[in-house]
Amino acid sequence: MMRRRAQAAIEFLTTYSWALFILFGVSAAVYMLDLADPDRYRQTECVLDNQISCIEAQYEIGGSNDDYRMSLRNNYPKAINLTDIYIELQDSSISNSSSLNGTNGYTVGAGNDQIVEHTLPDWGNQGYVSDDVTTTLQYTVTFAPTDSGNKYNKSGYAVIRAQN
Repeated sequence: MMRRRAQAAIEFLTTYSWALFILFGVSAAVYMLDLADPDRYRQTECVLDNQISCIEAQYEIGGSNDDYRMSLRNNYPKAINLTDIYIELQDSSISNSSSLNGTNGYTVGAGNDQIVEHTLPDWGNQGYVSDDVTTTLQYTVTFAPTDSGNKYNKSGYAVIRAQN
């Protein structure tokens, strides 16, 4: 009688130990492939305003400087001149501001698209922006209608993943 209990116990341990090994293997694969990171699945987006809409944003990590590009669409009924940009990492004191396209700015006709480029300090190599984690940048674009000298600000944000 004693033998049959021992045999049943061995069969039970053998059967369920394989299940434990499989469970351990799956959890190790999820950990090693970083599949449990919610930032990995966060979609990139670019939001500015209805009148000046952001179509797409890209952040490229370079050598000594990084490049931030936005594709903007002018939905105003007249041409505008994009003059300045202020960019800040969300929940941070790290920021950068400068004139766009030198001091000329970008003139965008009504209903037209414009790619706006801005050179940033080396945020990528400093560890603030990486290609592993999505980053949220808050920005303010200063613009003026071409027929007046009044300047206006539009604020928005971009959720991006850096590219090398």
